[in-house]
Amino acid sequence: MKNKEHPLYQTWASMKGRCYNPKASNFGNYGGRGITVCERWRNDFWAFVADMGEKPARGMSIDRMDGNKGYEPSNCRWATASEQNLNRRKPTITEKAIRGRITSANTRRGAQRSDETRALMREKAKARWANAATRKEQSQRMTQWHEERP
Repeated sequence: MKNKEHPLYQTWASMKGRCYNPKASNFGNYGGRGITVCERWRNDFWAFVADMGEKPARGMSIDRMDGNKGYEPSNCRWATASEQNLNRRKPTITEKAIRGRITSANTRRGAQRSDETRALMREKAKARWANAATRKEQSQRMTQWHEERP
């Protein structure tokens, strides 16, 4: 059987991608935090299969028992999603209480930008309405405005 045809190949490839590919969507939670794959597994798919064995049941995935350590035989197991949820990192200190809710700084900045965009669009719409002479022209401008929206 070729590597790519093996049921664990995608698990192994995704594990390496999370740790070593800066373009991977979840790199920041893995390789960006210094999580690595042991040398034996990184370079040898069949060593990974030999150490981990087949998945015991459908729906299980690889789990690091200590979330601050890398992927290595002594730190990995097959686990269900609920088992993995119990093994999550605690929220970081970058979260702040804003208006009685916990919101990350990035979410707050994103909301600020959205508010600025909405305000700008409202101003543009008001200017168009003020310049419209008739109801028909107002209706045409509103249709045009909807077509121009991002």
